Amino acid sequence: MKCFLSPNLQLELWLVRRLNIIFWMSTLLSNFVCSNLAEARRPFRRPASFNGVSAMIVLQNSVVRTGEPLKVEFSLRNARSRPVTFRFMPLAEDAEVYFRSGAKVPFADRAVFADGPFYEVTLKPGQIVRRQEELGLAAWYDLVPGKYQIRFYYNLSLLADQTIADQYREKYRAVGDLVPWENQAHSFDVIK
Repeated sequence: MKCFLSPNLQLELWLVRRLNIIFWMSTLLSNFVCSNLAEARRPFRRPASFNGVSAMIVLQNSVVRTGEPLKVEFSLRNARSRPVTFRFMPLAEDAEVYFRSGAKVPFADRAVFADGPFYEVTLKPGQIVRRQEELGLAAWYDLVPGKYQIRFYYNLSLLADQTIADQYREKYRAVGDLVPWENQAHSFDVIK
């Protein structure tokens, strides 16, 4: 049995279908725009900058076996329009490990603290220097299998001008000489 619709009813059905499509597309578009606005409102995770030099730190292995080193790529970038001579410590010297709950992991009894050597590099304007480091965390921590985070710090005592170091202490609300390189921690897992 065939169903015949009047021309007016056919037009109404056609309009309803088109309006449904328009409503569906506008809903998709508004969801896309709203999600992008929410992303734009998130605070930008900007690294700290010292004398125009900022760092980017990336864990190369976010899962390590007990006692194995954590491998890290460490990049320094000069954002200034002039060369900068910059001093920094090996990452392991000024890093702290936390449980994912946020509690600090206590140092092992065998941990030895001494001022190690620092590196000095002269960066041209816009230059990026990359380093690979292996962090032997077993020297400082007894990390059992579990989920952890690590934070990396810059030591302000390496700055030649202590008045500038004092300005950075105030700017980054530092207690002492250590200021976080980034405002985020890096997650990693220790397995057997």
